Amino acid sequence: NYTVVFAPRAGHHSNIAERVAIFMREQGLTRIAIVEQKCADQIPLYVDGKRHWERFEGQLAQYREILQCLKNLSGYPSHLVAICQPGPLLMSTAIRYPELAKTFGSAGSPMDTEADEGFLTDFARAMGPHYIEVLFSLFGNHIGPDKPGNGRLSYDGAFHVLGFYLLGMEHHIKNFKQLYSDLLTRRDDSAEKQIRFYKWYNYVIHFPEGFIRDTYQKIFVHNQLANGTLMIGGEPVRMSDYPGQVPIWAMGGQRDNIAPAGQAVGHLKRITSVPESDRLSIICPAGHMGLFRSTQILRNYYPKVVSFLLACSDMVDEGNNSR
Repeated sequence: NYTVVFAPRAGHHSNIAERVAIFMREQGLTRIAIVEQKCADQIPLYVDGKRHWERFEGQLAQYREILQCLKNLSGYPSHLVAICQPGPLLMSTAIRYPELAKTFGSAGSPMDTEADEGFLTDFARAMGPHYIEVLFSLFGNHIGPDKPGNGRLSYDGAFHVLGFYLLGMEHHIKNFKQLYSDLLTRRDDSAEKQIRFYKWYNYVIHFPEGFIRDTYQKIFVHNQLANGTLMIGGEPVRMSDYPGQVPIWAMGGQRDNIAPAGQAVGHLKRITSVPESDRLSIICPAGHMGLFRSTQILRNYYPKVVSFLLACSDMVDEGNNSR
């Protein structure tokens, strides 16, 4: 089975998923794929002569196409792994197309945004569903003629990353103080590590208008997937319809201020179709970024996920007979 790691559209460049994918590969999940969404600059306004909308419906269709392609290559359904934001969409894909999912799992994902208090969801609900239009009026822009996405309305990733800075300001100040000290005392290796991190952190991608609007309204304001009101292509997609034959795992961080631990694992309580033996819930002593980049978290917690996935995998013996 492929293990397909879906990276988030997160403002900064989403190779955030690579450390998780590489670690899982080294632990024995040797058939790995990483899925990353294009920056809005690079997505044409018209595809095959038709107006292209990058909304939840289109995302689900893309996910299905990717997973069908990998199943065609391997002959088996894939292990689905969502890093942060793709969680609800990837679960929706598993619900609609269970034949494409061997397992489903998520780390730091806003799966059930009513299961725990969090600044982002509290703020979104206080401001209401139309606040996203205010953000577009302030931080939206139409892509210029020098890019493939000419004419597409997008949300500026730089302002999104600024929000992450504000949420984690205390941590970033600590990092900058450490960098300054390392430079003064010529601890070049430590300084270079911080510099590399912030070069990545500040390399932004922009969001298509439809995607950011759907994410804000459907997930953070209305919690539609968990509440059973999400509609994709005119059909309902409900957690209560999650396929019982697809094992599920979830990971949350105790210090996560983006998707608090309760939001990241709370959906497991809503899903009753999966036997207890096919469920795994993990809470780590980590913040949001630590769930994907901390060496300690990778070493101490992700082996549990890898063991879970290997136990659920379609294995092939030495005689090339699948079992």
